[in-house]
Amino acid sequence: MSRLITRFRFSAACVVLAILFVPASTHAQLLGFSDESSAMQRDLEADYDSQLNADNLDEWLQYLTRHPTHVGSPGGKANAEWIVTLADDGHSTAMK
Repeated sequence: MSRLITRFRFSAACVVLAILFVPASTHAQLLGFSDESSAMQRDLEADYDSQLNADNLDEWLQYLTRHPTHVGSPGGKANAEWIVTLADDGHSTAMK
């Protein structure tokens, strides 16, 4: 039993050391992106993040979860219609 605990402690220590010593550069190339497209993607995500408002997210979550919304339910249809009105800013949206 103590041999198992020793192995676990050693493994946990290795994981902690690996996490501590891996550089966390914010300018590193994103996996699957070139250097140039990594920078563009980071800018795009920063722009998106700047447009988020925690108060809006909380309000939306409360609105969307006020009624059961299983597939085919009236609450689900009402939520879908409400989301279409939110997205109606010049984009083509439609409900079936």
